[in-house]
Amino acid sequence: MRESISNEDFLGRGIFKSKQAKRATKGNIDFDIFFYKESKSLSVDRFGFCSKKILSQIQDKNAELRSQTEEIQRSFYGWAKIKAIIARRNRRTVQATPTKDNPYHADINLPENLERDEKISHAKELASESTWVSRFNLME
Repeated sequence: MRESISNEDFLGRGIFKSKQAKRATKGNIDFDIFFYKESKSLSVDRFGFCSKKILSQIQDKNAELRSQTEEIQRSFYGWAKIKAIIARRNRRTVQATPTKDNPYHADINLPENLERDEKISHAKELASESTWVSRFNLME
């Protein structure tokens, strides 16, 4: 697998809330999916290097881990999919950051020292340029 991410590569931000997933299936990606106030980077999956089934299995494990640390039970529903060239707009960067548990992991990095409203603006732009991709389903 390439360590560099081409502008033509697709990235997927996992969706773990049923309300967000329902809206996304109707073409409305919530900006909250791309908003994380405690961090300057957004965790994403790199599409095109493995099957949707494998990526879904990785995200199912993430949902299980999140459920152990959060008060709400989490499930993985799918991704907000965006092209890397779009993720790189407005001083954002994209880099491959493979992990032991997810060799297909990458980060969308926001510019330094952003105020909350600036982070929201980035999140809204990313969401508006994203499309819904459902998780792998045994029925597919």
